[in-house]
Amino acid sequence: MRYRTPSSEMWRSGKRKCSACKEYQSPESYGSNKDSKDGLSYSCRDCAADNQRRIKYGITSAQYNKMLADQGGRCAVCGSLGCQSGKKLAVDHDHGCCPGKKSCGQCIRKLLCQKCNQALGLFGDDPDLLRKAAGYIEENNDYQGH
Repeated sequence: MRYRTPSSEMWRSGKRKCSACKEYQSPESYGSNKDSKDGLSYSCRDCAADNQRRIKYGITSAQYNKMLADQGGRCAVCGSLGCQSGKKLAVDHDHGCCPGKKSCGQCIRKLLCQKCNQALGLFGDDPDLLRKAAGYIEENNDYQGH
């Protein structure tokens, strides 16, 4: 993508100033925004993610970082260090308390990689169904046909 670089205080040495953290960062640190003059979001990706977590889950960046440190930077299910996609670990919450994508902030469980978070969601957070799936894999894992 080609970035338009207007001459203003928003740009310095090829870096753009984030409207949230006020730090100058490379254009790659921003998402796109077709409505802005330079085609970039006003806040960097990290600040945008922090804002989204605050809105969706009611937690601050400091709370997220503490959870991440408490988990050793690893997914609470599979133990992987971060997501394969390069994204930050997802905030998992109890959908029994807050169905949908938003949380009251009181039903936050732990941080999960994207793969584990999606898997739990696809199984409807149903422990019985997850146990059945595990049993199925264990019973059928010794298939000799390949």
